[in-house]
Amino acid sequence: MSFRLLAVVSLLAACGASSDLAKDGTIDRQVAGADRRTPRDSGASSEYATADLRTPDTRVSGDAAGASWPPPTPYHSLKACSLPPCDPKAPEAVDLSGKWTQKITTKSQTCNALAQAMKKELQPGNVQTLTGQTILRAGECIYKEKIGGTVVGVIKGDVMITCEVLPVDSGVTPVAEGQVTFSGSTGSGPAWTYLFDVPLPPSTCQANCTIDLVRE
Repeated sequence: MSFRLLAVVSLLAACGASSDLAKDGTIDRQVAGADRRTPRDSGASSEYATADLRTPDTRVSGDAAGASWPPPTPYHSLKACSLPPCDPKAPEAVDLSGKWTQKITTKSQTCNALAQAMKKELQPGNVQTLTGQTILRAGECIYKEKIGGTVVGVIKGDVMITCEVLPVDSGVTPVAEGQVTFSGSTGSGPAWTYLFDVPLPPSTCQANCTIDLVRE
């Protein structure tokens, strides 16, 4: 079982948990689709500002001259991820071994009123909990199912960013992202899920969540 900050449940996607995770971990299922926001360092005048869904910032390499880490969000362009390259042989500054408990809390969303009424998980304050999670990591690379396989995240120093295009469900394409800062045996940060081609307007909606991780 691998750890990912991404998941799809029914028509909507959950901020923070992989569809694979529920097979072995425990999960209070959450469906969300909320507003995508960027941290204060993106130039916003308030703590969060709505991000551009169309084109990600191309300054994604923490190794590039003058670039900082983590790179600005988003980490995708429409239905495709645009993570920076990672070095599987790079030194590992943070220990991600062992198993982790992951809590995802819905903060806000922009889906239609019908979806909100049908899914309590779309309501701010809803919590999803996953236990027994492992992180498949080599150097700076975070992998989806096995070391050396599909890269779904990059970690440099103590900050891990993730992006994954999840399987199409009932015509809806979810793209999920996360940004976690680790400190010892804990980690926390924001996570977002974009939903494309939703049958009821708005056709694109999004979720804003927070993630909290504790090593078991």
